[in-house]
Amino acid sequence: MFSLRLDRLLCAALLCAATVRGDEENYWPVCVRRADPAAGIDSVEVLGPLLFARSTPPVEQKGLRPLYLCTVTAGVTEGSFLYPFFTWRREAGYRTFSFFQLVNSRVDTESAAHPDDLVAQEAYGRRTLSELARLLAAKVPLRISAADAPEIRALLAFAAERHVPLILERAEAAGELASEIAAAGVPVVFRLPYWPNAPSMDRGK
Repeated sequence: MFSLRLDRLLCAALLCAATVRGDEENYWPVCVRRADPAAGIDSVEVLGPLLFARSTPPVEQKGLRPLYLCTVTAGVTEGSFLYPFFTWRREAGYRTFSFFQLVNSRVDTESAAHPDDLVAQEAYGRRTLSELARLLAAKVPLRISAADAPEIRALLAFAAERHVPLILERAEAAGELASEIAAAGVPVVFRLPYWPNAPSMDRGK
């Protein structure tokens, strides 16, 4: 009878410990895994702290301490081996490699650019498209000017179609489209018109 009660007590204690511990598997020093599904966090360590992988949106890391580290953030991959001797970076359009900041290389990975892309590169620089793609992947809002109603509606349609976060600049016709802008959930930066030294502002001073 005593043994049965002890078994039940131990089982209850183990269940309570598992509840308090949450989503954790601890077999240190072989493997330790922790997860928080609500926050999207997941981490694993193997052989103590040597091998590890960690996911904390939007950042993912993996490595072998203290030799190797790889970090992925919004489509941009950065890595190092025997830091600071070997470092590299890879993103849309190009990749770079460096040895102790003494030997540096850059390789464009775009095989064939669209004619419109070449025009944009000529006007705004070679890294413009890749940086814009990185910002869009990271869901950074685009702050774009639109004055009249057709321009505002065109931007709202573009943002809805492409799922791009948007901030309207100027938006002088925002008043008449207030319901559409509110339905789209797009913030507006409105500036009051002001013309200093205009004749109508002259009060004889």
